[in-house]
Amino acid sequence: PPPPSSQRLFSSQLDIENLTELLTSTSQHFSHTTNSWKVHANAAKFERLLDEKYGRLRPFIESHPNVEIFIKNVQRKYAMGAFSPFRKSDSPPVGKTTSIMILFMMHRNGVRMDALLLAATFFLVGLQPWALVGLVIIGKWEMDRRKRKRIGGMPKKIATVEAYFASALDANLSE
Repeated sequence: PPPPSSQRLFSSQLDIENLTELLTSTSQHFSHTTNSWKVHANAAKFERLLDEKYGRLRPFIESHPNVEIFIKNVQRKYAMGAFSPFRKSDSPPVGKTTSIMILFMMHRNGVRMDALLLAATFFLVGLQPWALVGLVIIGKWEMDRRKRKRIGGMPKKIATVEAYFASALDANLSE
């Protein structure tokens, strides 16, 4: 080990008094009979947990506590198995043969393929109606998003030009 330094950390009486005051105030804070430091520590822990759980949505959840209650109820029902996007196998809306007949009739009458697939998921797979509506909403949103996407280097705003037939019409009318 290196030899002890001749420069001491607390060389003056003022430094020693400042250190003693700091240590006594810290000691009193942590050994207080009400243990207020535990309250602060628990509050900080609670804040961290909220940040981890909700992230950027935390201000929304704090201003609307009913949303948090709704989310907890849905999570509890899902954990108990009462909340599932699939129907229980003992209660189909119609039988398998009837479902297949309905699907063939829909196909022969020219129903679009996307509607036919949604009907098949409802009849054969056993998707709940609310989950089916969710699928439709997500599919519609995805299709709209793909339609709004610009192709290649296409500018955001296209300059409008005069139609070619408008100038020809004006020339014919003036003759």
